[in-house]
Amino acid sequence: MSKRLPARERILRVALRELVKRGHEAASTNAIAAAAGVAKGLVFHYFGTKDGLYLAVHDAQLERLQAAVVGADADAPLPTDLFERLHALAVRKLRAFQDDPLAYQFLVAAAADPPPSLRAALARRRDALAGDGWRRILDGIDTSRLRPGLDLAAAVETVTILSDGLERRVFPRLAALPDRGASQLAAITAELWAHFARLRDGLYGDAPVQSTTGPGQP
Repeated sequence: MSKRLPARERILRVALRELVKRGHEAASTNAIAAAAGVAKGLVFHYFGTKDGLYLAVHDAQLERLQAAVVGADADAPLPTDLFERLHALAVRKLRAFQDDPLAYQFLVAAAADPPPSLRAALARRRDALAGDGWRRILDGIDTSRLRPGLDLAAAVETVTILSDGLERRVFPRLAALPDRGASQLAAITAELWAHFARLRDGLYGDAPVQSTTGPGQP
């Protein structure tokens, strides 16, 4: 690893690989320090404990993912339609995980099987970042097509349940492919849109024409 990177960043990058490979309990701070080219004491200087290092890796990966999905540097303006926007965000998330499979593996493990000593701290971090993310996601959404009596918060709750289930179904398929799903992106985004479209037609008051591919797709 290039020593041009600041020592703290080198430690975080090496720690990500070590934690994905070995898990929290078996991860070695000696190995992390050696691979980062720093003294072991510097690891503890920056992060205090192995738990502190794990949380720092988690925060860095979660923040990087959120920046790629809803950050100011994301690749295009988001649609104002709720379902088109959520579909666009799902595609961005797929691409982000394809670009950084280690981050994907780490975040999935941290959510599904967190270290017992860090379960509460990780949940608080995810909830805090998710709250900020949802505020950005919902900014500027057009609610005029929602059924009478259905507010945006209720619609989002329903869509979130669907989205979470789709992620648990789709992301492991991507991770198992040699190209991490790059060759399947068009098919997967079409599949996601089909689910969103069916739910959209139940939540909207009108009856839009069904699309089998999604907005902006061939």
